[in-house]
This record gives sequence, C-alpha cells and structure tokens, in this order.
Amino acid sequence: MEMSPERDLAPPSELLARAAGELRQLTDDGWVRAEASVLDRVSRALRTVRPVRGRHRSGVFFLSSIVLSARVGARVDVIAGVRASSVRILTDDADNLDAVTLTVGVAYGRAIAEVSASARRAAASAASEALGVRVSTDQIAVDVVVDDVYLEEPAEGDGD
Repeated sequence: MEMSPERDLAPPSELLARAAGELRQLTDDGWVRAEASVLDRVSRALRTVRPVRGRHRSGVFFLSSIVLSARVGARVDVIAGVRASSVRILTDDADNLDAVTLTVGVAYGRAIAEVSASARRAAASAASEALGVRVSTDQIAVDVVVDDVYLEEPAEGDGD
C-alpha cells in the first residue's frame, strides 16, 4: 500500500490537545488502559449525526447533534472544578431534544452535587441558546455522570 502525501490538517481541538498531553505523561500501562476509551470516542464520533429541531422567529431549523454537543460541552468546561468528557444528545421521533447526558470529571475536593447542579444548568442554558427554545431541567432530562476525579493544577502565581 502506498502512503499518500502529507495533507494539510487542521490543528487539533483544545480538548484533544489536552488529552494527548495528559496521555503522554502515562506509562505504557496507562496507554493500554486509555486505548479502549480512545477507540470508543472515535467510534462515537463516526456515528451518524441526528438532527435536533430548533426554532427561530422565521421558523423551524435543524441543528446537528454534534454541534449541539460541542456547544453544551464548551459551556460546561468553563465551570470551575469540572471537565466535560462527553455530551450525549437524545431526540424523540420528531427530532425534538429529549435528553442530554453529560459525562464529566470533577476536581478533587469539590462538592460533586454542587458541580453537577451547575453543569446541569449550564447544559440547559447552552441548549436553549443553540436551539432557540426554552430548555429547562424540569422539561428535559439533563443527567450528569461523574466518571473521573482529577487534581486541579495550581493557578500561576499561587507559589509553592
């Protein structure tokens, strides 16, 4: 098989760059443990995209579930003490948003219930803005799965 010439590839996303940096610090055993997770995420990224129904004053529009996932994940990532690792969007048969499942890591020492509540509110707010419809946690299931605890890096200037 002949290798294709090097192509001009877009720079990796910030999340991918952060993940690759953390993986570089792991031992060979760490790479083996991470392999299944990485392959699972690649597999999910290659699945068919579902449209999600939104509303604008001019009418109905459809937003890719991948775009909505990215918007929700970016909003959750700015919350202190939480890192979104995945966002799953579920729709009903009419392509209306039905549920959001956030998988997050929480910084060691943070109150999980408080961080989860903040993540739920942020996810609902981001979905509302993206879809142009009111998304509330009373109407739409916004579930938070905490699958990691990490140590926060000290802010610059905190000194040793």
